[in-house]
Amino acid sequence: MAVEKLAKVWPEWKVEKQLGKGSYGVVYKVVREDSNIKSHAAVKIISIPSDESEIDSLRSEGLSEEGAKTYFQGIVND
Repeated sequence: MAVEKLAKVWPEWKVEKQLGKGSYGVVYKVVREDSNIKSHAAVKIISIPSDESEIDSLRSEGLSEEGAKTYFQGIVND
């Protein structure tokens, strides 16, 4: 799904491969060709929360919807 999001934002860049993955993100090696010049870059796609289970976990601990938003906003800010 992250690759499709990348294609919508930067359609001229093509994902060559996944370089790494962490708690909240995935890093991809991307490439584009422009006038016979090939450029490479690394793009990190950050997903906070990483999935629905993180939200469910906070709810099970008694956090409200607003509390969960505040928690995840703190992670983004860091």
